[in-house]
Amino acid sequence: MWSFFSRDPVKDFPFETSGGPEASLGLWQLHQGRRKGTSDPVSVFVYDIKPNSDEQTQVAKTAFKRLKTLRHPNILSFTDGLEAEKCLYIVTEPVAPLGTYLKAKETVGELIEQEISWGLHQIVKALSFLVNDCSLIHNNVCVAAVFVDRAGEWKLGGLDYMYAAQGETPPPPPKGFPELDKYDPPEKADPSRSGTEKWSADMWRLGCLIWEVFNGPLQRSSSLRSLGKIPKSLVPHYCELVGANPKARPNPAKFLQNCRGPNGFMSNKFIETNLFLEEIQIKEPMERQNFFLELSSQLDTFPENFCKHKILPQLLTAFEFGNAGAVILTPLFKVGKLLSAEEYQQKIIPVVVKMFSSTDRAMRIRLLQQ
Repeated sequence: MWSFFSRDPVKDFPFETSGGPEASLGLWQLHQGRRKGTSDPVSVFVYDIKPNSDEQTQVAKTAFKRLKTLRHPNILSFTDGLEAEKCLYIVTEPVAPLGTYLKAKETVGELIEQEISWGLHQIVKALSFLVNDCSLIHNNVCVAAVFVDRAGEWKLGGLDYMYAAQGETPPPPPKGFPELDKYDPPEKADPSRSGTEKWSADMWRLGCLIWEVFNGPLQRSSSLRSLGKIPKSLVPHYCELVGANPKARPNPAKFLQNCRGPNGFMSNKFIETNLFLEEIQIKEPMERQNFFLELSSQLDTFPENFCKHKILPQLLTAFEFGNAGAVILTPLFKVGKLLSAEEYQQKIIPVVVKMFSSTDRAMRIRLLQQ
């Protein structure tokens, strides 16, 4: 009986971390880990509860609850969690901090502008969801609050300092990290600048994020005046975000609309493909056929991880449930070349075997051509 009460909840937790922390992000240490039993990869955010740190612990516990309840494809997805006496664990899909990801991509010369354009599109979508649908202010947008999954999708995290935009809510908790002050909008230090929109501060911080994505870590807010490597097509929209007048900063939904205009920074084939994939289940069969026919020629310009972890599952689903037929074969074999022998055996071979038993003559001919 006593052994039941003295059990260590951390030992009984169905996930474990492997090695030391990969990154220290404000209150949290990010570890890579796995699910016990299956070894499925996960990320584990750990907060150690120290004596006399009640305020910080409360902030961490609130962030834990927020992440657990906020579900959106562009927000870090909560898998499991643990609140123990000495620590908090948040388990999510396997991710890497955006800063680490960008540095690794840059080192091998694989960072492409269209990938960044889609990543920023996802973060702005997350902000739009928070402020327009949930009336929440994120209050911590910066490179350290963004994570990247295996497909290269950007996810918004760092929910520690979030607060409600309206109603009689207590003021947001003090951050306790002086290095975060540089992301504060100018109106925070000068209360006489009245008349802000509820999204004004987050959109200023989005401007800081854009600056950091293209120019590296922001040392001081005065650096925002220097554009550095920000692409020309993004410059006018960036300047709106970091303007001194908070009223002039656009709502995140409007910002997306502006960037998606003709020749806009977010108007490219990569984003079109991603937006189609998001709605593929409700597209007409003919639209899906045309999409898969065109996809093959575009795959060479798309990031490898995106093809393996986002395109491939969609192709397999289309074959299994969508009656896509022979049109998926060319893109399927193209993505197949990126897989290891083991992955190919596991994911592609069963599809090929099934296709050979098909009564569709076009399918069998296409298979033989491949």
